[in-house]
Amino acid sequence: MALRFFLSALLLLACSRQAPVIPEAGDPLTRGGAATLYVSVVGAGASGVRKVDLTAGTISQNVLPGGIDLQLRFDPYGKELAVIGRYGVDRLTFASPDLSGFRKEVALAPASNPQDIAFLNAHLAYVSYLGLEHLDLLNREGVKQAEVDLSRWSDSSGSPEATYLQWVDGKLLVTLQRLNRSFKAEDKSYALLVDPASHSIVAETELIYTNPSTESSILSDAIYIGEAGVVGMGEPVPDGGIEQLNPVSLESRGIVITEAVLGGDLLDFVIVSPSLGFAIVQNGATHLVRFNPTRGELEGSLVQGVGYQFADLLWDENRRLLFVADRSDAAPAVRVFNASGEERVRSRIALDIPPMRLELGE
Repeated sequence: MALRFFLSALLLLACSRQAPVIPEAGDPLTRGGAATLYVSVVGAGASGVRKVDLTAGTISQNVLPGGIDLQLRFDPYGKELAVIGRYGVDRLTFASPDLSGFRKEVALAPASNPQDIAFLNAHLAYVSYLGLEHLDLLNREGVKQAEVDLSRWSDSSGSPEATYLQWVDGKLLVTLQRLNRSFKAEDKSYALLVDPASHSIVAETELIYTNPSTESSILSDAIYIGEAGVVGMGEPVPDGGIEQLNPVSLESRGIVITEAVLGGDLLDFVIVSPSLGFAIVQNGATHLVRFNPTRGELEGSLVQGVGYQFADLLWDENRRLLFVADRSDAAPAVRVFNASGEERVRSRIALDIPPMRLELGE
């Protein structure tokens, strides 16, 4: 998601309060897959985390500090939720799975702007930052054990703006936005692979477009990188797309679909298979689209939003369902679609505050 577009759009949205809608008996959310969905929420003067029990059909609040944009990552080893306080918060919070309390709060360097965390094992995790020239390797108490130097990719802002971290066959994929101080991409952006055995870079590639501002989609034989380029505040700037990379060498296999074909600036996407993908694009307002990555074709617009309505996508492979964060001021919710793009209206999870980030637990 593009920072400037989000920060400006957030100021226009108000918080809406309503009772949660509980999934009905027999609803597809209650069958198979993870039992828990975590949702970070942010509205006018309020923010936090919600835990949705997809089996019991209940929604609980949190005891965690808030923030304008909380990134969520479930730790599969420690069985706890990591909450990354970004954009001025500069904090990691490790919470119990039920959000009843937190084990540890870690204050990070001022203005470091942490972006993501990737768990290496039960004891160690990598953290990326927009404001620093390296990745940190932290232990469970938040103490630095090592770092990965990224300084040779730094730009005029003084850092390479490392964003998302994802595991690819035992290597750590790192995307570098390389933004200037106006949060616009410089001339080049990159993707790297880190070997955790040596904490060193073992592969790199210069991306075709700039500003990899979304999570990547990783299939068994391909990595897909979303490259947003310049994100316009009104009219879209169609200068980006989704690029496919070799998962071992990071050699580019080309652009699978452009923003011009998708119909606007790329804010988020998921690729389910070589023939199926979903994206949030904005062309004055956000909307949800379905596309074919192999053919590079748009297959239809599923929902037209109003303003900055759609914020995040999460694909549940076990249930074969797509979760969509809908920030509608009238009815904030997590909406659910099947692989054909049909909305499961009975599965919609209404929230008290508009959702921003989605993460599955166990």
